[in-house]
Formats: sequence, structure tokens, C-alpha cells
Amino acid sequence: MMTLLATLVIIYIAAIGATVLPLSPKGILLATSTSNFLLSGVGLAIGLLQISSNKATQVAIHFGDSGMALTYSISNLGALFLILLSFIAMTTVAYGATQNPNSAVVSTNIARSTFIFSMMTVVFANNGLAFTLGWELMTLSSALLVVSDVKKYPSAKSALTWYLSMSQVSAVSLILGFSTFSSSNSKGNSLWLASFTTISPKAVSPLAIGLLLLAFAIKMGLFPLHVWLPKAHPAAPAEISALMSGAMVAIGVYGMVLTLSRLDGAASIYFGEGLIVIGAITAVYSIIKAAVEDDLKVLLAQSTSENMGLIAIAIGTYLCALRSHEIYVANSALLATILLTFAHAFFKQGLFMAAGSIYRASKTKSINDLGGIGGKMKFTTATFAVGAIGATALPPSLTFIAEWLLLQTLSHATTQSATVPTLLKILFPVAVAAIALTTGLAVVTFTKIVGVAILGTARSESTSRAKEVPKSEWITPLLASSATIVPALAIGLVTRLIDRALSLHLSLSPQSLFTLRVPLFRASITPIAIFILLVAVMTSLWIISRLLSRRFSNQTVEIPWGCGAVAIDPIFQSNASGFAEPVLRIFDDVINPGKDLEVSHSSESTYISQRHLRATLVSTDMVEERLIRPLIKVTEKVALKIRTIQGGSIHLYLIYALIGLIAVIALSSI
Repeated sequence: MMTLLATLVIIYIAAIGATVLPLSPKGILLATSTSNFLLSGVGLAIGLLQISSNKATQVAIHFGDSGMALTYSISNLGALFLILLSFIAMTTVAYGATQNPNSAVVSTNIARSTFIFSMMTVVFANNGLAFTLGWELMTLSSALLVVSDVKKYPSAKSALTWYLSMSQVSAVSLILGFSTFSSSNSKGNSLWLASFTTISPKAVSPLAIGLLLLAFAIKMGLFPLHVWLPKAHPAAPAEISALMSGAMVAIGVYGMVLTLSRLDGAASIYFGEGLIVIGAITAVYSIIKAAVEDDLKVLLAQSTSENMGLIAIAIGTYLCALRSHEIYVANSALLATILLTFAHAFFKQGLFMAAGSIYRASKTKSINDLGGIGGKMKFTTATFAVGAIGATALPPSLTFIAEWLLLQTLSHATTQSATVPTLLKILFPVAVAAIALTTGLAVVTFTKIVGVAILGTARSESTSRAKEVPKSEWITPLLASSATIVPALAIGLVTRLIDRALSLHLSLSPQSLFTLRVPLFRASITPIAIFILLVAVMTSLWIISRLLSRRFSNQTVEIPWGCGAVAIDPIFQSNASGFAEPVLRIFDDVINPGKDLEVSHSSESTYISQRHLRATLVSTDMVEERLIRPLIKVTEKVALKIRTIQGGSIHLYLIYALIGLIAVIALSSI
């Protein structure tokens, strides 16, 4: 293990060194991509080795005789997340290596390598100092990547401001959380320096846990701290968006699970109930926003917040059950959390990379301007279709199994004990309803993309000229998206490995490779049977269609899905805005749309020409407009008032120092 850890550092240094080699831009991109791929491969090997051996190795970097040290180790929980982020990094690096090398400057190449390496250091971190250092390095490197393609995405500058602002709030909350923990620990152990595994959770103050959860909630994009995520994730290049949405938000999940499972042993306050409520609001609010969104990458970013909301529900259920001493229910919720996190990372990376290929081919991200992509970009369409199956939690995807397990946990949580609090008897059914509503709206959202952007005919000139990207660009996203389905087919094996790694003791059947059985809930599911049934139905339909086509003569039409029409103007097709109009009508107060009407007149008359009548709905974020921006204005006003005390006089500053000294003496004497 020590050798592999040293190898990680050496490969990272090599990746940084490759950026200054006297090579062409293409050569530098190939060298750094190869180094990053090897870095991710070694990380994957470390994670798998830890899961199989279950032997932790601790490494400490001391700073002289001061007692300060960066402590690194790998637990089984960390190993699972290391496997996840390493896999996501490998696929996104392989995809990024096929992109335009001239757009990647030295700072971008360094930031990409640092981003991957820093996420690994967060997972390896075993004390507060190492965790915070990796956390900030992860934030700063990803911030550089957000603006790495600012010429293509002009909104990146504004996105960077939002991202850095919210990230620094997260960092401050993280630092205060570790500091509060250290000052409140009765044994004198400091979470900054001592190993996470040696800290007694009994002395943890609720304030410390709350501050740590706030830091991780911001990174996950939970309501109402989600405002930065739909701005920052779409502004980055496709492979970086996939890495941020698939791996970085998973680091937030890791931090939250680590805090609650290892530090908050008492679980004595209502953080669990709060996470269920916030998760439900986040999931429903974000998917409503996604359902009416026209920008493809922004829609996918909203979907990320939605999935983080579902994960927050699972974590909240875990904490509530833990506090009620329902260990089996708690561990079942923890297993659902891990499965949801993996499922989201798998399908979201494929969707973002497919969106990048669509943008490269059509030069647009607007769903209303796309159309006919399915017939021109078949492999990219297949990638997006598989990812959409995961995003909508349709069988036999891993998302479907994860949500099924979460629903089983919520449904049985109140039946396992006679002393379940009344509040939980209300919250758990509400959470079930939120999951059901979210899943239904997710189906609407991705049906809109498939029906408008992929089927039909091209709605713009650039889209009509679109063609499939080279094989080197579509093969990696397609393989990445398949990870949404493949683990689900062997769900019995996958869940047993997680159960053993985390010591969940769920009594899963050791004989079943393809079936997940939860004995206490008397529930089981076999995804491979669903998969075989779907394949059989689709094959039967294909055979029937072929037989009918031989029996009846075919009529050649200009477009498919045109009801037999030979020609039709693309303007008569249903667009994304029209498809989502019922959602907009129902959730008008939540979406808070602005209306922008553009009218042009025919040159031959003063009457309105219907072909030049265009209506646009500008959707604004209710939290941003009604909470964040007013708060920013108040802060600015307060800051302007405070500036008046900065008179520039040394005498005035000495008076301030004297007042401060007197205050410290007075407080210390109390």
C-alpha cells in the first residue's frame, strides 16, 4: 500500500512536469492525459486492494517539532469513494484527450491533474488539517477549470464568482466545524491533528456537526445552497462538467457520511429529520427547474441537484434510524446512499460527455434549436439514451435498484419498532411522495430531451449539418454510460461486496449473484430478469415490424415521425417549451418565470406574421432572486458603513487596538 501511495504522488508530479515539456499542444495533452489516466488507474487499484485486504495503512507528514502533521489513511468507506472517483476520472480523461488540444493552456492542464489528485487526498485524509488542505485544493483547481473555456462559454466568469463565493462559505464552515470540535472535545483531542479513527464521538458538540454538514451540503448543492451548481457545472468543458458532477459532488456525500458515521456517534439532535426535509425540497425543486430548462447542460446540472436531494433523504433516514437504534434500517439506508451515489456518477458522466459531443456537432446547447440528432449521431444518441434510463430510474438501471431499496427502507422503517417518533411517521411517507414526484418529473424531463432534441427534424441550420463525432470521441462515453446498467445485472454480488466492506450485516443471500434480497423487509429484486424481459419484448417488436414491412409496401417519406407527411416545416414541431408547458402551469409560483415576447411584422403588410412570432420564458431562481441577492445587497451596505471607520489615522487604529485589548482582558476574567 505504501508503494502505491508513493506511486500516486510520483505520477501526479510527472503529470505537472509534462505540461512544461517542449512538445506541441497535442503532445502535451497526450502526455498529461496519459499521466492522469495512470494516476486514476493507481487510485482504482488502491481502492480495490483496500476492499479486498481490509488493512489500513497510515502515513503522517510532520512539520518539525511543532506537533502539526498531515495524516493520511484509507478506510473501507474511503476506498469505495476512491474507486468511484478514479473510475470517473479515467473515463473523463480518456474523453478529454480527444478534444481540441489548442484550447488547453498550461494552467488548465495543471488544474486538471491537481483536481483529480486533490479529490484523492480528501478521501485519504485522516485528520482535519489534511482534509481541509485537500478540500481547498480541490475547490481552487476546479475553479480554474470552470473558466478554462471562457471563449466558448461567456457565462463562465459569472459562474466562477458564484462558485468561489459559495465554496469559500463551505471552506469557512469546514474550518469552524473542525475548530469547534477541537475546542469542545473533553479529552483534549484536536480533530485538526488527531486521526479520525481515534477521536471519541461522545464529546462532539451539535454545533461542530452542524457546521461540517453545512460545508458538505454546499458542495452537494442542496437547497437553498444550490445556486452555484447550475451555473458552474455547465460553464466548464464537457469532460470537466462530468468530473465535477460525477466525482466532486460525491466527495461532498463522502464528507457527510464520514461525519455522521464516525464523528456523530450520539446522533442526539434532529439533523436526520432536517436532511430528509431539505433533501425532499432539493429533489422536487431541482427537477421542476430541470423540466422547464432549455439549455441542455444547465438541465443536467439541475438534475445533479435533484439526485443529491435523494441522497440527502437516504442519509437523513440513516441518521434517524441510527438514533432510534434501528441498526438494520440504518444500514439499509446507508447501502441505498452508496448505490445512489454510484448510480448518479455513472449516468451523469455519460450524459455530460454526450452533451459535449452534441454541442461540438451542432454548435448549440439549446434544446429548442436541436432536433434530428438521433438519425445523425447514433452512437452519441445511444450514450444519451442509456444515461437517460439511469436519470429516470427506469429498470434495470442501478438508479432503479437504489431508489427501490430506499423506498423499501422508508416503507418498513416505521414497522420495525413500536417506539418510532410521531415526527418520523409523518416524514417518511412525505419522503416517499417526494421520491415518487421527483421520479415522475424526471421521466418528463428526459422524455422532453429525447422527443425534441433527438427525434424530429433539425430546428436550426447548424443542427441540420450535424454529424457523428469520431469514434475516439463516442466510444468512451458509451462505455461510461454502460456502467449504469452492468453493475445492476450483478446486484447481488455488488451489494454483498459493499455490505462486507462497510460491515453492514444486512444478511444478504450469499448464493445469489443476480438478486438483491433484503430478508428483514421480505423484499427482493432481480434486475437481470427485467433486462431479459425487456430484450425479449424489443426483439419481438422488431421481428413483428420486419414481417409487417415485408407484407405491406413501404411509402417513402421525407422525415420519420411525421405521420406519413412528405414534408413539414420544423416550426410546426412541438418544442421543449411547449412540452414543458403543463409543468410550468402547475408550478408557476415555484419556477417564477419571466416572459419575453418578440414580435416581427411581415414586410408586405402590417399584420403579424405567425412565422416571426416568438415567445421566450426566462426562468430565474427563486432562492437567488429573493434570498441570495437581497443578502448580498445588505452585506454591501454594511460593508460601506464599516468603511467609514477606516479613516487612515494611526491614532484611530491605536484606539481600536486598545479597546480590543481591554475587551479581551474583560472576557478572560469572567
